[in-house]
Amino acid sequence: MNQRQLKKIRKKILLLALAQSVSALDEKEHKYNARALASPSKEFKTLTHIGSYRIEIRSSREEKHNYAHFHVVKGNEGMASIRIDDLTVIDSTLPKKDLNKILLWAHANRDLLVEVWNEFHGHRILVE
Repeated sequence: MNQRQLKKIRKKILLLALAQSVSALDEKEHKYNARALASPSKEFKTLTHIGSYRIEIRSSREEKHNYAHFHVVKGNEGMASIRIDDLTVIDSTLPKKDLNKILLWAHANRDLLVEVWNEFHGHRILVE
């Protein structure tokens, strides 16, 4: 991804965050109340490594997904996408043995997954 594309993505994230932060119109003073939200400064955040697998939550490239999820990546050798709410595997090319280890980690670290997801995507899909 080149610098121009990255700048465009950051701008889109910031605009979405600002649009979500504007509160309802104040009926008495007819003014908008707003606050700025921090927008993610990275494309993804690596949460941990399990063996040679990297667990990450991606930011702006994932606008088309309808579920809160995280990714598991092992270079060019394998990947998985897993929902955060119920740990359903959306897509995977990982061996079952490795996938089970990752699911155990995700179950024990759901709070971390929710926190990072909401940091990156809370303006769009909030997980509680």
